[in-house]
Amino acid sequence: MKEGKFIGVGIGPGDPSLLTLKAVAALEKADVVCTPRSENSVDSIAWEIVKPFCKNRTIIDMSFSMAPVHTDRTVFWMRHARTIAGLCDEGKIVTFVTLGDPGLFSSFEYVVRLVRELRPSLDIEIIPGITSISASTAAIGMSLAQAEESITVQPCSKVLDHDLHWWKSFDCIVVMKIGKQILRLIGRLADLSLIENSVMVTRAGFNDSKFTRGKDLLYCKLEQGYLATVFVRPYGTPGIKGEN
Repeated sequence: MKEGKFIGVGIGPGDPSLLTLKAVAALEKADVVCTPRSENSVDSIAWEIVKPFCKNRTIIDMSFSMAPVHTDRTVFWMRHARTIAGLCDEGKIVTFVTLGDPGLFSSFEYVVRLVRELRPSLDIEIIPGITSISASTAAIGMSLAQAEESITVQPCSKVLDHDLHWWKSFDCIVVMKIGKQILRLIGRLADLSLIENSVMVTRAGFNDSKFTRGKDLLYCKLEQGYLATVFVRPYGTPGIKGEN
């Protein structure tokens, strides 16, 4: 029997043409493709992206809990880890596809950690993907940092209570995992007089991607926080597409 293998595949931000050649090759040689989704979603965004490259492959839908307490999510992670380990024991090549990159805010990390514990000698490979950050900056024509500039990438929940001094300690702040906190984030940026130096990109890499900047952010709606990334440059936002 051939040896099994587990591969985490970053599939980019949404556009199938942004998959790397290595990602496509991994999908085409896989026996099984695991496609994650939130337990609250009927469809998997990841599956829609990789579908053209997964003909005649076994597809396993893997739902994940979005519970705020990590212990409540562990049941899902362990269930999927056991499924993957069992398939690899059968000599199968198992891929787990993840939006963006497997190393940045990805459910893959929780699963692969448990797979390693279950099968310490299993061959595991991680294929990087284009992040939503890269897709966003490309879409709006903005540079994250140049020369000696500093950047930080933060989940939204970690930045809401920071004062102006903290925000101004970086040249660029990237805020991710926004979701239902979008209105609170925008309110905070307005209170700190940073709204004019902010831009939000929603669904970067998808056909309906768009960006909103400056005071237009004040008219955003709650649902716009889904798959959104906010960039704040406290000292100005040079180079954004559409600026004079």
